[in-house]
Amino acid sequence: MTRQTATNEPVRTPPIKGVRRAPGVYELTWAPDGRATWSYGGEKFAGLPHIVWHRIGTHSILDRPVAEGCLAGAGHRLVG
Repeated sequence: MTRQTATNEPVRTPPIKGVRRAPGVYELTWAPDGRATWSYGGEKFAGLPHIVWHRIGTHSILDRPVAEGCLAGAGHRLVG
């Protein structure tokens, strides 16, 4: 996906997709081997999303997308 800046230059949006073994956790890719995992947290300010960052690193972070084994504040366990 691309969008235009004020100077009319295209800006690439990093690919985002769900992590298969961790429902509710998403992966953001910014480089061939650059990844971050995150989830939505409880609302802190009305109408604004709250992002909980879990891990940042290489493709290997997907082996354990949430370092502590559960989603922060959601009470969900990892599957698989």
